[in-house]
Amino acid sequence: MTYIGTLSGQSGSSSGVSSSGAGFSGGISGLASGLNTDSMVQGLMEAAQVPLVQLLQQRQITQWKQESYQRVNNTLNDLSNSLSSLQLQSTFLQNTSTSTNSSLVTVTPASGAQTASYSVQVYQLATGATVSSAGSLTNPPASAQTYDNTAIAQLSTMSGTTDANPSTISSSFTVNGESFAFNPQTDTVNSVLAKINGDSKAGVTGFYDSNTGKVVLQTTGTGSTAKIQVSGDTSIFTGAFGLVTSSSMTSEAVTGSPGADNTPQLNVQGSMDIGGVQYTLTSTETLGALQQAIHANATTTGVDATIVNGNQLQLTGTGLFSGISVSDPTMHQDMGTVLGFTLDSAGQSSSVTAQNAYYSVNGYETSSQSNQAKLNGNTFNLMGTTAGTPVNVSVSTNVNAIVQTITDFVQQYNETLQYMQGQYNQVRNYDYQPLTSAQASQMTDQQVSEWNQKAQSGMLENDSLIGGIMTNIENVMDNQIVSGQPTSTVNGQTVTLNSMASIGITPISPITGLSSGSVAPGVTTSGFNSYGLLQINTAQLTAAIQADPTSVMNLFTNSGTGTPTNPSSDTGIGKLLYNAVSSSISQLQTQAGIGDKYDPTAPGSSTTSSNSSTDFSSLLSYTLIDPNADLTTLFSPDGSDISYLGQQISQFDQNALSMNSQLAMLQSRYQQEFSDMESSISQLQTMQTAISSMSSSLG
Repeated sequence: MTYIGTLSGQSGSSSGVSSSGAGFSGGISGLASGLNTDSMVQGLMEAAQVPLVQLLQQRQITQWKQESYQRVNNTLNDLSNSLSSLQLQSTFLQNTSTSTNSSLVTVTPASGAQTASYSVQVYQLATGATVSSAGSLTNPPASAQTYDNTAIAQLSTMSGTTDANPSTISSSFTVNGESFAFNPQTDTVNSVLAKINGDSKAGVTGFYDSNTGKVVLQTTGTGSTAKIQVSGDTSIFTGAFGLVTSSSMTSEAVTGSPGADNTPQLNVQGSMDIGGVQYTLTSTETLGALQQAIHANATTTGVDATIVNGNQLQLTGTGLFSGISVSDPTMHQDMGTVLGFTLDSAGQSSSVTAQNAYYSVNGYETSSQSNQAKLNGNTFNLMGTTAGTPVNVSVSTNVNAIVQTITDFVQQYNETLQYMQGQYNQVRNYDYQPLTSAQASQMTDQQVSEWNQKAQSGMLENDSLIGGIMTNIENVMDNQIVSGQPTSTVNGQTVTLNSMASIGITPISPITGLSSGSVAPGVTTSGFNSYGLLQINTAQLTAAIQADPTSVMNLFTNSGTGTPTNPSSDTGIGKLLYNAVSSSISQLQTQAGIGDKYDPTAPGSSTTSSNSSTDFSSLLSYTLIDPNADLTTLFSPDGSDISYLGQQISQFDQNALSMNSQLAMLQSRYQQEFSDMESSISQLQTMQTAISSMSSSLG
């Protein structure tokens, strides 16, 4: 529960007078008695309000303690988030790579890839299929308008699409199975290309090159299976775009002895890739058998084969502009040098066929549809042919990244424990109680803030819950030995990496401070407040990771055979500490609830040094104590806060409201008694006046 209008680091009076509270109303008093009865009532009420003021001050102190617990809880949540990654094996399986020629070949390691070196040769890069217009696109001769991106002709008015009845021109086509509709009367070249580009499933993009006046279509993928297959209204491609028929290839005459089918034997050894399908060639393979195999795959490859002149193999693209991809992955060269293929001119288009990438890794030769080839889980990025000079690439443990991850965790741990140490050791100033509005009215804003800073200090002084939490997490970090770890050789010494100390992470000595060669990330204190904080010998940590990264990983991540509440001796330190921190968070939430997201470890927010007279950014929220205020409007119940301190505050609220009601009745009683006294005195005075008047008349 909190006060409405709570002040956070700001000061000023929040006092007020309410007709429903125990406030004092002004007026003319003591007319009969000559006494200032209002002042007398106020004095009596101020004495009667002392218990209520003390109750409200105790309520405020309880709120401060609750918020102090919540701030500790926030720091533990941050530590828990840091520990989440420290339990994962992937955190310790980070790799890095090197290349002797990164402009030709690099490698992206797989997660957990083993340290290895590779000798890579690239014989051929993967490419996509590309086709372009035979010449510049033009409008009808009668038009002097130049075709470019600013003056785009309609399809029906372009050369090659003019028709006596333009409405008979088809209005749809497919590219690689994807259908597209267009209107020849309104669509332009660019609008049609935009439709193709907008459908990623087609796997084709196109653009108009204003420099040459040509349309270019190209596949988005690479490899010998990348194709541009068009059906439907092909006139838009052959006419408007100037893209024409496919190419063909014819081999030289094969002079081998006739085989069983009366076609000559090939007399070559190896394999041939046509349109993504590989054919194994032997010296006894006949030209007819090869032709039949290619013909059987024509639907898949887009390439058909026929025998001409009885001893030559002719390859022909079966699509509108199907490219013919022929290569030899074994001999790393164009198959034309094997069977003597030459490209026939079969149209006016400029065509580059798609092809696979061919490469070898440590002597193992293989191919890939793309230039990002995967092998052994690693991705080899092929960017250029190696021209017979291998590129050496290596995969190794990214020691620096792992060291940095552990260092970041130690910093978070130190900041958390350092904050808790400061709260635990901070001395309580019992002479400074929460201010009343009457007291604050006699102070400056600076004085109010300084007073509250002293009044709030030491809320968790020697707190048993905080002390127990620190002891638990310190025991895990300082004393835990993980069983089952193998021996490792680090810097020539046989060691067992089974504790934080074994990898160079040890507690700081409160007496002598840092050890030689060590650093303490996140530590800004010394002496007694540094108890339990950690230091890192970075050289020792680095050497341990370099020598045996698996043992370092298991030291943190090993699941063990136990349970979170009853862990076994082989449970990793990261998991043990995570469980300890999670348990501590639960205890704090039971004690004080969740609270806000204030970060007490952020720069300028630390409350460990409350002697500052100028920095009040870390002040806990407060409300000036005013027993005359309407408490029903000051209390803001939080029904979701079922914590121990939250329930205490609720009880304070109920008691304060009850006391306030009793004080209001007491004030009414005092006022009524003085009013009755005044009335009696007034009556006596009236009688005295009457008697005096009668005496005077008799005399």
